[in-house]
Amino acid sequence: MGSTADNVTKGSCICGALRYEYTGDPAMTALCHCLSCRKIGAGSTTFTLAIPSPNFHFTSPSSSSSSSPGSTHKNFTVTHESGIRLKTHFCGECGTFVAKEGAGENEFPGLMIVNAGTVDGEGVFEKLAPPQAELWVKHRVGWEGERHGLMQCAGFPDGL
Repeated sequence: MGSTADNVTKGSCICGALRYEYTGDPAMTALCHCLSCRKIGAGSTTFTLAIPSPNFHFTSPSSSSSSSPGSTHKNFTVTHESGIRLKTHFCGECGTFVAKEGAGENEFPGLMIVNAGTVDGEGVFEKLAPPQAELWVKHRVGWEGERHGLMQCAGFPDGL
């Protein structure tokens, strides 16, 4: 998957200042149509990878600098329409949205939701596991149409 060596997938923002890596395969892959993803992903749909949190880490700059002034690793917490709070991670230099996670104990517990477009490597989408589901289909734009063969979810699926 993506830029891999020993099943390590690497990714970054567009300017390369904020980097991450994860091991193993995603717990789930999905196309999300929710209003929050539209805003932070700047499109009608985002392709997301649900990565178990213990398998994910930022490699530069260190995650300990994520809130300090002048840091390239910035975060912002937004309340999703479902009521959960999401902590979004983005580059303070170029603005690329890289990932999000639940901001509270019971909000996306144990998962880092990665923006698949930030995985490094040419032809990366052919190497990633294809989407398994469409989330928040009530917000799907009519001209996109249903992706047949994918689980269709009104909101977040159970366990996510």
